[in-house]
Amino acid sequence: MELFDKVNLRADFKLYGHVDDQLDGFHNEWDMAVYRVVQELLNNAQKHSKAHCVHLNLTKENDRFALTYSDDGIGLNVSTIEKSFGTMGLPGMIGRVEGMGGQLAIDSQPGNGLKISIQWTKKGAYA
Repeated sequence: MELFDKVNLRADFKLYGHVDDQLDGFHNEWDMAVYRVVQELLNNAQKHSKAHCVHLNLTKENDRFALTYSDDGIGLNVSTIEKSFGTMGLPGMIGRVEGMGGQLAIDSQPGNGLKISIQWTKKGAYA
């Protein structure tokens, strides 16, 4: 939540974020990886999205953890995103999520905002 507060102080958009209180069952490595994914999403929003409003939620339901992101920015052409083994940008984020056993879906069209949905199972969170 501290990261959300910092972003709201310096960003050109309003960030609405929610993190479930009952996010337990993770290893420290998973915590840091999720933090880096959230950081990357918010950095991309600040640098590229031209959004007025960003929503980011991290939730847990049974053995499923979900991170959802959406903005009302300029969007992007999803077909131009390439997978990478690097740690920078959306390609690095995709690699990080898949390396943690997660699944990621990106929905966007130029001029129509961006939506990203990431899911992990508890088993994947321990991997």
